[in-house]
Amino acid sequence: MADEFANESGELIIPFSGLDAQSGQVITTLGFRSEIVPNVNQVDDIFDNRMDGFLSNLCVTTTTVGPLRTRYQEGDDVILVDGTHSDQGTQGAPAICGNVSALATKSTGLAGRRNRGRMFLPGLPRARLETTNDSFWGAAVVTDIVDWLEDIATGMSIFQWTPVIHHRGSDDPPVAPTHTDIVAFGAQQLVATQRRRIRD
Repeated sequence: MADEFANESGELIIPFSGLDAQSGQVITTLGFRSEIVPNVNQVDDIFDNRMDGFLSNLCVTTTTVGPLRTRYQEGDDVILVDGTHSDQGTQGAPAICGNVSALATKSTGLAGRRNRGRMFLPGLPRARLETTNDSFWGAAVVTDIVDWLEDIATGMSIFQWTPVIHHRGSDDPPVAPTHTDIVAFGAQQLVATQRRRIRD
């Protein structure tokens, strides 16, 4: 079986749990490359210093984020590091059902679906919708998501992690996994659901 990631690369796993997460838990990921194996202090540092920008959008009673986790490919080994910190959202407004989410986008600046990615982010309350059209998140939500992801990327850079989109390999024909650096983050203002997957 082919390795999931290229050597010296991995992913940061961000779990959302609670009543606002579809099926009780949603996991979204952000790939990275680094010559340095992650450790728990780095994972917790990213949570402690980079999560506030999005927690402020999530429901306080029903959405928990964390602990973060990394999976890292070093040679033939996959190294797992579990963070120890988690927290709840801070919005007190009523929640939207668990299959409703915001959609963040990751771009490498290159053409083709393989060179872009998506992150579904649950747990936003109804109060964060546009007041005149509840099919759209308020413009501030889009700004907060992009700022949050850029802040995570800044936190990663301190540890010499570079955000990437992974390209899977295969055994037949033999193709090694690769990755491409992310150059920009975005967010869709249109509400995303499990039934209607929005293409970026």
